[in-house]
Amino acid sequence: MKGVLISGKFTMLARLLVCGDKSQDVDAIVGLLGQESYQVEVSLQPFDALQKLATSNFNALILSVRAGDSAWLTVISLINTLHAGLPLIVVTDDASLETERAARKGRIFYYLMKPIEEPELKIVVKDAIRKSRSIG
Repeated sequence: MKGVLISGKFTMLARLLVCGDKSQDVDAIVGLLGQESYQVEVSLQPFDALQKLATSNFNALILSVRAGDSAWLTVISLINTLHAGLPLIVVTDDASLETERAARKGRIFYYLMKPIEEPELKIVVKDAIRKSRSIG
């Protein structure tokens, strides 16, 4: 585990898992997080994400869901069952009510519509990290 010295105190870097089936969407999210001090891992397949969650601890999961992508939406409930305290942030370009309902049914932390604004993403991620650290 990596950490940094902030104001004389050693602080563990927050670990994020960024997922989605399209690498350019995932890369864009990682790029928006830019200069923040996070350890970021990427997963482009649901099974790979589940493996990473089983073997590592993360403070938050950011999931990029494209219109018509049901694979990642189905995995949300499973992730919440296996990792109940993990804040899950869904980022999507799909404005359909069905997609939002499916995501929220899985007890997500936050739902963001694309195009996402960098300040909003950073605030949501910081809130998610704060929540995960207060739980565990």
